[in-house]
Amino acid sequence: MRSTPIFKILSAAVLAAVVVLLGVQTYRYFHRPLSVSAAYTSQVSDSISVTGWVVRQETALPEVSGTLLRQVQEGEKVHAGQTVAVSYASKSALETVKELEDAELKLQQHAEKISDLKGVQMKIEWGSQIRSYVFMPYTLAKDTRTGYENGNIQNVMDGDIDGFINAYLAMKAAK
Repeated sequence: MRSTPIFKILSAAVLAAVVVLLGVQTYRYFHRPLSVSAAYTSQVSDSISVTGWVVRQETALPEVSGTLLRQVQEGEKVHAGQTVAVSYASKSALETVKELEDAELKLQQHAEKISDLKGVQMKIEWGSQIRSYVFMPYTLAKDTRTGYENGNIQNVMDGDIDGFINAYLAMKAAK
């Protein structure tokens, strides 16, 4: 079968229409998320008729007594694959989950308090030391933050660091 120019033009037009349709559908999929509408019912069946927004790929909740916890609010935009509600077998299961979330929040707040108390910590590497000790050819212990020096290094090594502490506190008080 010989292809005529009309057949080639029609084939190209159909191909272009298909590509444009796929492009439009892809744009809609990624740029127009679905809107959540709350629906309250006392009975669950395999299919129900609704008006308004249609949510794709819904999973019906089983007919067991339990608690439904909504993850998003009514009218909030959601994307494909996002969880909108979680079903718990009982109220005690929901309370347990909430207790765990509260415990995680307390741990996070505690970690923030600890990091606030620690302040900014420098990396332990060359050039970040706060004190230098020289044993030979002379003896000297020097605080690089305050400039305080002590020539009796044996006393410093034995724990006599009161001079360094006082110099640091004086420097902090002067700021």
